[in-house]
Amino acid sequence: MNGTGKLGLPYTTTDQNIPNFTLVSTPANQNGTYTTGNQTVTYYYKRNNAGNVLVHHVEQGTTTSVAPDETLNGAGKAGLPYTTSPATVANYTVVSTTPTDHTGTYPNTGTTVVTYEYVRNSAGDVVVHHYEEGTTTPLVPDTTMNGTGKLGLPYTTTEHSIPNFTLVAQPTNKNGTYTTGNQTVTYFYRRNDAGNVLVHHYEAGTTTSVSPDENLSGAGKSGLPYTTSPANVTNFTVVSATPTGHTGTYPATGTTEVTYLYTRNDAQSITVKYVEQGTEHLWIQMM
Repeated sequence: MNGTGKLGLPYTTTDQNIPNFTLVSTPANQNGTYTTGNQTVTYYYKRNNAGNVLVHHVEQGTTTSVAPDETLNGAGKAGLPYTTSPATVANYTVVSTTPTDHTGTYPNTGTTVVTYEYVRNSAGDVVVHHYEEGTTTPLVPDTTMNGTGKLGLPYTTTEHSIPNFTLVAQPTNKNGTYTTGNQTVTYFYRRNDAGNVLVHHYEAGTTTSVSPDENLSGAGKSGLPYTTSPANVTNFTVVSATPTGHTGTYPATGTTEVTYLYTRNDAQSITVKYVEQGTEHLWIQMM
């Protein structure tokens, strides 16, 4: 306000209507008189409060948070810009780094909501084996637990109830977490004990052994088949090469007995002559 030719005259000032600001107070020298020296009149304004900006970080397609919400406080920020950014979330990848309203101006009132969506990363598969102890022979088909979209999630496996077998021990990694690489869980099972098979070789019509008994031990053979065969016995012929139970499955308990019967083979006759010395008189006996 030019003071030329105005010494001693009054002056008047007024505050300004400034968007997003409110006058703090009217200065004491808002109005006054021109003097010989320069004068300064200062109006102070405070930026108005705005609404907040609320940032969500959720798993895609859900409202499940994968990182804590963030609130950008709008106090004293009317008309100012804001910027948000995705979080760094273990095992997840952000779907879009520029969702609606990811940047903008603080709202005059209320709350602006910004939502970042994330998808869980894929992991390696978990392959479950069920093997006979000491082998890689599968007792049931392998199970593959697909790791797609499961990085960092827990997995659980269980043993099988397998006829004739008993689980040796629980694997240390029967339960765990999907990781970036494939994992293998192996259950080992031991075949149960069964009863024995006792094989006799008797002369037909007797319990007289013509060859030593044979004992087929059922230890570790539950559910397995057995086969027996007749013995090669001098001077005897087996009556039947397929007696009852000559083949079969080891008994669950007790003993299965298999009996081969044999008959003695025929021989040539023996003729015994009794002759009187010096004569041709004789007696003949047939044996």
